[in-house]
Amino acid sequence: MTKDINKAEVEATDASSFLAVEEIQKFDCKDSILNRFLKDESVEFETKHISATTLYYDKKTSEIIGFYTVAPSVLSLDYGNTAKDVIPPSKREGMTNFPAISIDYFAVDFEYQHQDVGKAMMLHLFKNLINATIKNGIGFTGVQIEALSGAVDFYENIGFDYLKDYEKNSVKKSFDMFYSFNKMMEFTIPYWN
Repeated sequence: MTKDINKAEVEATDASSFLAVEEIQKFDCKDSILNRFLKDESVEFETKHISATTLYYDKKTSEIIGFYTVAPSVLSLDYGNTAKDVIPPSKREGMTNFPAISIDYFAVDFEYQHQDVGKAMMLHLFKNLINATIKNGIGFTGVQIEALSGAVDFYENIGFDYLKDYEKNSVKKSFDMFYSFNKMMEFTIPYWN
């Protein structure tokens, strides 16, 4: 049964602050690895400052709609990796490692999929990251993700690029993908209020 996102009163909170623990156990995006992380590890990772998980839930029912988990990372551009808009400073032309944000987990409950929920969550994440840069002076080149093969189309439609162009037509379980800070700014500008 599909639930209508337009009938939900969506709120966002961090995983460790979410009080309806039983609702976390009900979450099902149809991927056991993502489900298990949310249910068994997300709060511990957050309380130990390993990563931060943001939950989206229906304020009326407390049902989890989706979540993402992010952490600081290093974008490494050696060994055939490419990332558009990531250019080393002129005096460091050989630089291959750049600060980035890693999306470690990203999922939408199965009953809310195919309603642009994931796109809205990504937009919210991008706006928060841009605000962190503006307000707190946190620099990073963009966002990277190891996209599961079944989700590559979703990430490509948003604008993520393959970090290894030669993998585009490969058959693999996952692909390293990247979304530059510059592209993030362009994507979010129409949505700023």
